[in-house]
Amino acid sequence: MNKYLIIPVFDRIEESLELARKYNLGFEFDDFFSPKILLDENKLIEKINKYLSLDLPDCLTVHGDFFDVNVFSDDPEIAAVSVKRIYQSMEVANTLKVNKIVFHSNINSYIQSDVYKDNWLNRNYEVFTKVCEQYPSITVLIENMFDDGPEMLLKL
Repeated sequence: MNKYLIIPVFDRIEESLELARKYNLGFEFDDFFSPKILLDENKLIEKINKYLSLDLPDCLTVHGDFFDVNVFSDDPEIAAVSVKRIYQSMEVANTLKVNKIVFHSNINSYIQSDVYKDNWLNRNYEVFTKVCEQYPSITVLIENMFDDGPEMLLKL
């Protein structure tokens, strides 16, 4: 079922819920796309528990972390932290019982070398294949951000 989604405002959640009910809208949670929230366990748990205590719409997605996420980095430590943030986002989606999560491609369209593009494609494929295998009930969506066209997302 296709449905329009709104981004709920955490501090005004009752207004967001009322709007969703009135117009039969779903929610896309964007509270969790920043590493700041993923690093603050108390705030993370507080937000998740608040949402779980509510009568939420039936169509829900969550926006995964995308700031500085670079699974295709040649620096293995940066790549490892990026993968960690993806898995943290997946856990948030799983806990909220959300069946779709959005990540960004984070490709730099100014770099046109085949080596860069192949590395981006191979590392993303490797990481997200594992993620999808470990969370089969959650559909992973990759959203363009800096992409100059759909070619790389189509390849992925």
